[in-house]
Amino acid sequence: MQHRAAKTSSPREKISLCVDAFFKNIFYASVMDIDKNNLPIDPALLRDLLLKSLQEIELLKWRLRGAEEEAAAARHRQFGRKADIIDPRMVSLFNEAEVEALKDAPNDLESDEPKEIDIPGHMRKKRGKRKPIPEHIARVEHVHDLSAEEKICKTEGCGCELKRIGEEVSENLDYIPAKLIAHRHIRPKYSCPKCQEGVQIAPTPAQPLPKSLAAPGLLAHIAVSKYTDALPLHRLEAIFKRIGVDLSRTTMARWMIGKLRIRAEI
Repeated sequence: MQHRAAKTSSPREKISLCVDAFFKNIFYASVMDIDKNNLPIDPALLRDLLLKSLQEIELLKWRLRGAEEEAAAARHRQFGRKADIIDPRMVSLFNEAEVEALKDAPNDLESDEPKEIDIPGHMRKKRGKRKPIPEHIARVEHVHDLSAEEKICKTEGCGCELKRIGEEVSENLDYIPAKLIAHRHIRPKYSCPKCQEGVQIAPTPAQPLPKSLAAPGLLAHIAVSKYTDALPLHRLEAIFKRIGVDLSRTTMARWMIGKLRIRAEI
């Protein structure tokens, strides 16, 4: 004799059965409370019975909405997209500045926080050693000089012109936002004014992607941002839009695929 294995209900089916059973119970409970064969004749009693029934209906509707919300939440927990679940490790991305600021500063460009040194008799503050700004960074000089009146000696009875004896130099880093430029390639055409035959023109400059508006620098920037800095194309699309240029992620994706194909052929 063969025994069939009991069918195991899925979590989705269990939730649906529970909700259906709840609805049936509250429906039958509300119906059984009223004896249809012994309804009162007095209009006032009928009105009270009607008001009571309406209140019970409103209560059942409220319970129904609650049951539907609980069922929807249960279905979402069981079958919802995994992308909606927040990884606890991702929370640190939102308070990175606060966490890093509490750490000891390394020996970088801004490691000049004062540190206390315990010396017998008193406490003295020692400033950390700041690394100089690298020499390959372009310098923009701003000279903050005295006015012509301030260059006159203020000592009573002197009035001589002050002599420059040196200068103090301090530097700070600044950032110039990225910008896009358009290369306009102009190729003059030439022809013989006498023969009127043939036109001479310089060849088209070589481009990484022929018949494309992407110059080498733009392609390199997109490739480094995507494959080195892990910046998705949709974020690059938003960055370019802030600059005032509409570059869709589809276009950039095709550029990257075309670039990879050219490299593979080489």
